[in-house]
Parts: sequence; structure tokens; C-alpha cells
Amino acid sequence: MNGDAAVVPIEVDSVDEVLFMIRRDTLLEYPLTEDPDLAWHAYAVELGLRLRRNGYRVGATDSALTHNSMSTNMRGLAAAHQKVRSMYPEFEDVRTTCGILGSRSRRWRRLPLVSDHGWRLRWLRESRRARALRRLVDRQVVLSELIEEVDHLAFSPTQPLHLFNLDRAGDFAGHTPTPTTLERGGRPVIMSTCGSVDDLCRRLASLDAGSNIVIEDLDDDGLLQLRSAFSVEHPWIVGVQPSDTWVVAGPNAVELPDHWRRRRARPLGFTPI
Repeated sequence: MNGDAAVVPIEVDSVDEVLFMIRRDTLLEYPLTEDPDLAWHAYAVELGLRLRRNGYRVGATDSALTHNSMSTNMRGLAAAHQKVRSMYPEFEDVRTTCGILGSRSRRWRRLPLVSDHGWRLRWLRESRRARALRRLVDRQVVLSELIEEVDHLAFSPTQPLHLFNLDRAGDFAGHTPTPTTLERGGRPVIMSTCGSVDDLCRRLASLDAGSNIVIEDLDDDGLLQLRSAFSVEHPWIVGVQPSDTWVVAGPNAVELPDHWRRRRARPLGFTPI
């Protein structure tokens, strides 16, 4: 499964550690690893591969669950993935929520030349998408994996971050009719799930132009509709990441985080911000 809805359990490569279930008798037979390299990351991935090696299957289904993980929690992830890869060489290209465990034949990706400059290929692909988006909505576009850089946005207890997730399928929105408030480093994030762009626009209309806003998972039609919904005085920018398109509106669209002024964040042919 790679971002698709699953109203009933379907077979997957792996599951994330935020929530997974296993029969008690099976867990007693196959206990969680105590390997120090897997103390925080990928222990559920390892358990799933161990079970698959012994004839079991791993499955996942839709759940109204949010993983409010801090960006710093990525530390040690690469080492954990490498350890799991070495333990289960028979499983190639295992998809996880944090990347793909590649096959041994891809060791060339760790060569200095590739690791130092490999990002440029993705940068070129996303630059093409950025140019199309700028023509579509006439807005500044940046390249950023927002899940890793959201903590660089400016928000505070008095000026919280309003995060809107667009769920057109309705599998998540139906479980969360009202906003949920979480904290990241002591700063509040008010999360709302919208079943349509119309629903999103209605909720945005209740916020003033000084609100800190992030909107995830927009397509081109949604961006056009959003452009009509925002008032002239409401600043907003568009962001491109591998999986989808996002929007940041409000003060952060004027005073951009330093991370978005880096060369990697500026699409090819765009002038520096």
C-alpha cells in the first residue's frame, strides 16, 4: 500500500511503529527485537519481515490516526533501515512509511558523488512541476518536504498553526468532524480534515489573513479553487514535494523560513526569494 485507501485489511510490505497489532501467542513466539540499532526505528518493520519469512503476512487498513512525530526523530533512521536490510536480504525494495529498503545492487547510491549530488535529479523533476504550478496560479513556488520542515515555520501559543488535510475519499474526515489540537515543541497545531475543497474553503473563511495556515494534498483543480477563495490581502505560496502539493498561507508566506531560501528549495530558473 502506498497512500491508497483500504477500508478492509490488505497485504502490505511493512507497518509503522506508531500503531500495530499482533496476536499475543504469536508475539510470544516472535518477540520484538532488542537490537540497539532498532530501539527507536524500524522494529515493527523488522518484526513484519521476520513473520513474513516464517509464513505470516502483514496487513494494514484505514485508521483515524495521526503520528505527531518531531522532525528530530529521524535521527538513526538510515542506520536502522540498513540493519534491517542486512538481516533480510531476500526481501527487496521493501516499502516503509519512511522510504524504501533498496536491494543490495543499489550500493552505488551510497557513493560520495551520488550521495552528494543525487538530489539534483529529484530537484529537476520537481522544478518542472513547479513551473507548471506557477503558470497555473501565479504564485511563488518552493521545493520542500514539508513533513521534515514544518517545524521551521513560525507559529506560537498565541498564533497557532492551522493544518488542513484534504481527504477526498472521506475515509479519515468522517472520523474527525471537529479540529484536533496537538503540540510540537510546546507550540499548538490545530488539525482539521476536510472532505472536499468546498469544505476547506468554508473553514478558511472563518480565519483572518494573519492566521498561520498549511494545506496538504492539493491537486490543480483544488489550487484554482483555492486561489478564488483567498482574499487579495491573504498571502500564500505553493510547495512541491514528491507525494503531493501543499500551500502555506499567512505570515510564513511573507517571511519565509531560511530553509526555503536554499538552492535545493528554489526551482530551476526561478529567481532567489
